[in-house]
Amino acid sequence: MFCFKGSRPALGLWAALGLLAGLLLALAGCGGGQTDPAYDASADRTVEQDFGTYTVPAGWLKSDTYSSEDKFFYVMSGHEADEQPDNISVEMGTNRYSADEHLQFRDAIVRQLAMQMSGVKGTLTGDGTFTDNDDVLYILTIEEEAAEEGGQGVITRQYYIVGEKRYVLVHLTSFTGDEAVQQAADKLAKSFVWAAAE
Repeated sequence: MFCFKGSRPALGLWAALGLLAGLLLALAGCGGGQTDPAYDASADRTVEQDFGTYTVPAGWLKSDTYSSEDKFFYVMSGHEADEQPDNISVEMGTNRYSADEHLQFRDAIVRQLAMQMSGVKGTLTGDGTFTDNDDVLYILTIEEEAAEEGGQGVITRQYYIVGEKRYVLVHLTSFTGDEAVQQAADKLAKSFVWAAAE
């Protein structure tokens, strides 16, 4: 079930969904790799991209190995060389929906995910809220069942920040289930502010 948090009216319930397969596998094999030595991980810092700004929480570093011109990966300091580090990525995409058509955008995401979801055991939950800048923010959390009894299943959390015919996706992949990782992704997504349109 999806609920909406904030002072605005609820955005409605999302259609019941199965499980997410393809998106869980996207980051499953990535290691942290090298990080940018110019980043000071001891304090929160604001990062400016062409599409907007966001706060990278203290303790997180940009991974140069996995980042590209269009997608920016962050890992926890001290875990850069882990085989499967918890990670957060940030990227912007475009779509055909205006910011006022966020319900249609949400439904398109649901349809796409529904097609990709088969063969993975786990649960999917959703939520709707706003960024600190009052932009619509949809959150999907996928908790995959552990492959081995007593093990930790992969947790994927996707934050869709709605813009005018565009969106930002903040994508968390957690292999450890550490609550601090989710808090870092929450903080990053909530802090996002779109760059002024050109």
